[in-house]
Amino acid sequence: MLKSYASVGIGAILGFLCLAPVQALMNERAIERCKVKEAAGTHQLVSYQEDAFVGTAYACVDRRYL
Repeated sequence: MLKSYASVGIGAILGFLCLAPVQALMNERAIERCKVKEAAGTHQLVSYQEDAFVGTAYACVDRRYL
């Protein structure tokens, strides 16, 4: 019984550790994509923490929706 709890716990920890690099890559992509669209004046870079599992997340949002 203890082995099953330990394996679930270790799996959860490894899963969250794998999210950090993925979140960083998604942030870089959003920042790069938004730089081009910000020059046109249509989009803005927005950061949010509540919906991100690991750290701060960034999104490029159309200014009409802000």
